[in-house]
Amino acid sequence: IQATSYNASGSNFECWFVTPAFKVDEIADKTVSFKCAVYNYATAAANSNLEVYFLKLVNGKMESSKLTIDGMPTTDNTWVPLEAKLDSYAGQTGFVGFKYTSTSSTEALSYRLDDIQAGKGQGGGETPGEGTELLTNGGFENWADGYPTGWKSASTASSATLEQSTDKRSGASSVLVKGDPQSNKRLGSTEMTLKAGTYTFSAYLKAATAGSTASAALGYVPIGDDGVIGGNDYKYGDYANDLTNADWVVKSYTFTLLEQKKICLLVMNSKKPGGNLLVDDASLKTTDGGIVDGGGVDPEPDPELDPYESNIAMPTTSDSKVDFYYNCTVNEFASLKLGKNGVAGTWTSDALGTVKTKLSFYSVAWSGKNGTSLTVEIVGGGTFEGGEASKTVSLIANTGFSGSGTAFTIVPVTDTDYHEYTLIGITANSKIKFSTDKERGAVFGVKLK
Repeated sequence: IQATSYNASGSNFECWFVTPAFKVDEIADKTVSFKCAVYNYATAAANSNLEVYFLKLVNGKMESSKLTIDGMPTTDNTWVPLEAKLDSYAGQTGFVGFKYTSTSSTEALSYRLDDIQAGKGQGGGETPGEGTELLTNGGFENWADGYPTGWKSASTASSATLEQSTDKRSGASSVLVKGDPQSNKRLGSTEMTLKAGTYTFSAYLKAATAGSTASAALGYVPIGDDGVIGGNDYKYGDYANDLTNADWVVKSYTFTLLEQKKICLLVMNSKKPGGNLLVDDASLKTTDGGIVDGGGVDPEPDPELDPYESNIAMPTTSDSKVDFYYNCTVNEFASLKLGKNGVAGTWTSDALGTVKTKLSFYSVAWSGKNGTSLTVEIVGGGTFEGGEASKTVSLIANTGFSGSGTAFTIVPVTDTDYHEYTLIGITANSKIKFSTDKERGAVFGVKLK
């Protein structure tokens, strides 16, 4: 978030960002951490200021106490990790408030805040890395057949029993990696072929149960053509020991590949102590490497492993004048938004190019609009089984499909959101047409087989 008075109306400005209420004693180290950056410091430092306060409600009035923050940033566009110590407020319930003030709308200093956390941030100073993000389901939001999509190795690297957990750092879920005091258990990614380069693999970790501890290490293992892994092939970074359920701790592991290599990422839940482990917000970043197109990586993942990814081209542009269709993402995958408030929409795919025999997709209605219908048609040759040229379904509204943005998170996706039809007589010139009758609908995970 950013606070700035630039181009505002007036001459004196004050604005606040306030955290939710919390009990100071429930933060193990009685510390709130955050990152801060500034812009236009050299010309506007005298005109603007950011202060941090502990706020508490006393007899119906909010009392504020200024907190000492050392090391506030003075260099533009450089993120600085900071901490606010709350030891003197033990036993109290309150808020942390960030107060921005300025006396200029032309020479204004902008303050930016991110990663505001209860507890010391970044797990002792480690960072998730820089560069291009290579993981598409690092938040473990999307699941199929008992595994988070993209997190099941075809080798023996995946040895742990996994569960979807609502105890998460962000999003809607994390992954619970069951432990075993007799042997190490591993969460393994789907195999990927990486170019030569340096990579930083990171994830947020904590014990799954209050009162218990866990220990974990991040790493990878090379996968040979035969898929066999030897006991000495596993590569791990330092352990994150004595993990508790109180705070998420970020752990990072940086490794360098001297040549192109097929690997599987690993989060190992150590047998000492063998407690259940929660993992969330995993990341794989690089500034000089990347995933190889081909070379063992399937450019079109198994539809059963990525249920919300379409295997036909979804729209990359929008039409807000005639057909009222819009490009968007649903659960991080390219998708289709049809219609706008009170207006129907329609979109037709490109020619399929090859003969297909089955169509499946997910669809939902705009939040609060359960009366919307979606019609799917075969255009250019072919029908649905039974000779029908079209099918119409009633859409179920989903609160994740709302707002003014283009990125939507639809959780949960239910069985009633999924539709599958057998196709007859489809040709290479056939197309699929989607239309709503009066309102907004989303179509995603379109698969043609």
